[in-house]
Amino acid sequence: MRAQLTLSVETGEPGLILYGAKGRSRAQLLLAKNDAPSLVLYDAAGQVRTQFALLKEGIPGIFLYDIAGKTRLQLALMADDTPSIYLYDAAGKARANLYLEKGGMPRINMFSDTGAGIWRMPL
Repeated sequence: MRAQLTLSVETGEPGLILYGAKGRSRAQLLLAKNDAPSLVLYDAAGQVRTQFALLKEGIPGIFLYDIAGKTRLQLALMADDTPSIYLYDAAGKARANLYLEKGGMPRINMFSDTGAGIWRMPL
């Protein structure tokens, strides 16, 4: 079997799973209870590596995961359609954020391993 339609017993959420030649899940198209769709891509070992999703209020996001399954990069368009990029460390903690304000002014924030702001530009 190379494809499977699914329906979660607990939540009623539908999905489509695509399998590779070795029988491992390689892609899933999911629809959450709140009608938010997502596409999840897996590497050959079955680890989630990429996710495309519509988040709360229809905010589009792209997530890249490392081999351990931790989020390392997040790209999103915020509710006001301004772009935002987050970089995460190996522990999955946000360490840097680059975004544009509504008027187009670029902003950069850097965070310590505890999440405290340690640098921002402009000040």
